Amino acid sequence: MQKLVKDVEFRQRLGGVIVVASNAGGAWTPIGDITTTMLYIGGQVTTVPLLGNLIFPSVLCLIGAVGYEYLRMDGETPFERPASTEAEDDRPPEGQALVFWGGLIGMITVPVFTAVTQCPPWSGMMLVLGLLGVITSLLHEPDD
Repeated sequence: MQKLVKDVEFRQRLGGVIVVASNAGGAWTPIGDITTTMLYIGGQVTTVPLLGNLIFPSVLCLIGAVGYEYLRMDGETPFERPASTEAEDDRPPEGQALVFWGGLIGMITVPVFTAVTQCPPWSGMMLVLGLLGVITSLLHEPDD
């Protein structure tokens, strides 16, 4: 977001709204988090009642956060983007794809891990986070 928004305070507030919007959007889906996913796979919750019961509170959460920030904003201050230079290196960081796909595949395989090992879902997520920590440490070891 640093490439899009120059003002630090506005960037932090916008980041907070993005986090709230992400959480509000993920709360009402059957795959919102690992606990809901495990309940969904186990048959304790179903899609339609889950969506029906949680979409309204999620929308209220989003409207509340965005409305609060809208009221706090100063409409007179112009929006400024940082100046970009031609010499900027826009290459993604090394290992970005490995960490992304490793995390995604790790989260998807947590239900399989839980079914095979009979461990709780959080232990599978902790294993994935630990593996991602090792991978990122190895990727950035020469620079540190």
